[in-house]
Amino acid sequence: MVLNKKNNTTRLSSLDILRGLGVLLMVEAFIAIKIPFVSDMALIFTAPIFLFVAGASFQLLLRNRKARGNSGQEIFQEVFWRAVALFLVTSIITLVFILVFGTVYSGFSTIFIIISTGLLVGFLVRR
Repeated sequence: MVLNKKNNTTRLSSLDILRGLGVLLMVEAFIAIKIPFVSDMALIFTAPIFLFVAGASFQLLLRNRKARGNSGQEIFQEVFWRAVALFLVTSIITLVFILVFGTVYSGFSTIFIIISTGLLVGFLVRR
């Protein structure tokens, strides 16, 4: 765990490293230049890494909110609105790419959608 001096929070460095590895593998899996063994492994391991990180992060969120004294309803509302924001931002960005490029299945657009969705949801959802 690392203490963030700016806002007195603790973060699991190993979870952050695993999240970064997942992002790198996702970029490798969706770029146009394929590296024979590495691209195959990226396609295999990207989804399990993200599912593990999401599950671990969700459990940490629940534990931290309960420790702060938030009620079950407050926790549900926060998780619900984060999910709604993620769905809406992803849908809007995907729709824009379909309207502009005619498809969303090119390597560049897929990576851009993933990264821009993460950034926009990070700005929209309060911490």
